[in-house]
Amino acid sequence: MVRVTGILGLCGSGKSHRAHELDPTGENTFDGIAGDSALRAQFFDHLHQGRDAIVEEVTYCDPVPRKQFEDDLAKIGAEIVWECFENDLDKANSNVRNRTNKGSVWEHLSYNERLTVIYVPPPDARMLDIYVI
Repeated sequence: MVRVTGILGLCGSGKSHRAHELDPTGENTFDGIAGDSALRAQFFDHLHQGRDAIVEEVTYCDPVPRKQFEDDLAKIGAEIVWECFENDLDKANSNVRNRTNKGSVWEHLSYNERLTVIYVPPPDARMLDIYVI
């Protein structure tokens, strides 16, 4: 059975850093599969080859698309393990303002404002603290 480790959290919470800790080469990590049908197809092809994967996807902080993703994984017999960063808007936004390796600060701050009100980690998730940079 293939295993998918899903990493959830607000922008600036540390998802990319955690994914790199788990998969230093990045060859088993998929970032942004919810909004990219070609990348999503590559992800499922990766799983069908019997390879474990890491998914870094902010969209799945929302329980509705996350449930659909879990259902899609269940259809192919994949196990999902969630690692979720705390829902701390101040810490995440502080990191967004201070980091230099990502896109639009304003866009990520705006996304966090919308996301923080619906972000509920799965009950069986491993919870992670956000470290302020």
